[in-house]
Amino acid sequence: MPASAPSNTPLVLNFHGLGGDGASQAAYTRYTDLAETEGFVTVHPSGLLVETNEWGATRNWEGIGEDNSGRDDVQFVSDLIDQVAAQGCIDPKRVYATGFSNGGYFSAQLVCRLADRIAATFSVGGISRPDGCQPSRPVAMGAIHGTADEVVPFDDSSTSVLLKGADIDDDKAQELDAFFAEIIPDEVAEFAAGFNCTTMAESMFDAVTTLTSYTDCDGDVALRFYAMEGAGHIWPGSHWDKGTGKYPAAEASGLDATADGWAFMSQYSLDE
Repeated sequence: MPASAPSNTPLVLNFHGLGGDGASQAAYTRYTDLAETEGFVTVHPSGLLVETNEWGATRNWEGIGEDNSGRDDVQFVSDLIDQVAAQGCIDPKRVYATGFSNGGYFSAQLVCRLADRIAATFSVGGISRPDGCQPSRPVAMGAIHGTADEVVPFDDSSTSVLLKGADIDDDKAQELDAFFAEIIPDEVAEFAAGFNCTTMAESMFDAVTTLTSYTDCDGDVALRFYAMEGAGHIWPGSHWDKGTGKYPAAEASGLDATADGWAFMSQYSLDE
């Protein structure tokens, strides 16, 4: 909580990717710096440590391809919001969720299952609209994805590097193959269709990024999807590809997943 936080401040929940933790996500995204400048509270929780995961002992959030037995991360988030509210004076109508990769997918899950508490979301490097998703209200959503992402492929033209050499049984392999074959822009479009958005427009955000905007949606929400040409598995603004360990060609982009994500989400509240 920054010293300059107002008495009724927004809250941003920032979820790490597979194998990360809250501390690494805070460092990677620099959300605490922005929170200090803009005057909002930010929380970087750590997911469960899964000892039997096919990629070794990792922390993750529940979702497709994960062992969800005996856990309820959505209830955890609801309880976490209550706990933060008890410690500081947050605005319960301005709670936002963002995340990277597995955390980006989980942020989208919250739209499906916790829309009464989350005012807007911003997913980076991972988004999916699962079967049976029925949000209780329309939620403003933003998403960013690189077209050369090797960890979470942009479309079905390539296979995730996570599956290469993974020691998994045939049923789990088929499930993960289907999951990583999802076409990311189509997943965003499915959310837009579910919110009855009637207007779609494409524009160039910068020289390497195409912005698809969905407007005239139920609840006066909007959806934005940024496709970064040539970018890998990155949080734009940090410019570090966790998949390849290299700086991507899209480094020249002006897109910043932290600043632009906050600017988008902060427009919305549960009153709207």
